[in-house]
Amino acid sequence: MKNRFMFKAVFFILLIFSVTISAQEKELKAGPTQYKGGNPDFYIFPGRAALIVYSSLNNLYFECTTDSIIGPVYEVEEKRYTILFDTHPQVIEVKCPGYKSAIITTPALQPSDVVPYSVEPKLGENDPGMITVQFTVTPTDADFFVDFKKVDPTIPLKLSPGNHKIKIVKEGHPTFKQEIFVDESHYQFVFRLE
Repeated sequence: MKNRFMFKAVFFILLIFSVTISAQEKELKAGPTQYKGGNPDFYIFPGRAALIVYSSLNNLYFECTTDSIIGPVYEVEEKRYTILFDTHPQVIEVKCPGYKSAIITTPALQPSDVVPYSVEPKLGENDPGMITVQFTVTPTDADFFVDFKKVDPTIPLKLSPGNHKIKIVKEGHPTFKQEIFVDESHYQFVFRLE
């Protein structure tokens, strides 16, 4: 009876501890990005495709539930990981200590295809890593959307580094859609509806 009570008490304490730890984990934001160059070495592993992951985090690791992967190789100066894998569809889990996992899903690819992704900590609006972005939209009375949320383009907006979806709607004009890439060098954008 005493052992059963001790077991339940220890189990309860571990449960509370694990819930507290998981609640403190931050989130990772993973998404497609622009290819910034660099050629994976397919010479040793012909017939494979590559995932290039750009990240400021230097302690990411990758697990694939569908196949074995080769790598990652982390290039410090370029802040990127290179992972080689078979060309059929893949589900790759990205892990980092202190963060919840992120999932990257790739479609069927051709040998030597390169898929660029960005994996960064998901930032809140007041986090220091956010970038103040300015938009100029013509005509000024068009409806402007960033990541599916309607915003006022005349007010600077804080966005996380990486890709964001833009949509501009104005009666009498075709709907404009574009993906933009935001970083320290790309924070001013001008859009004109014809």
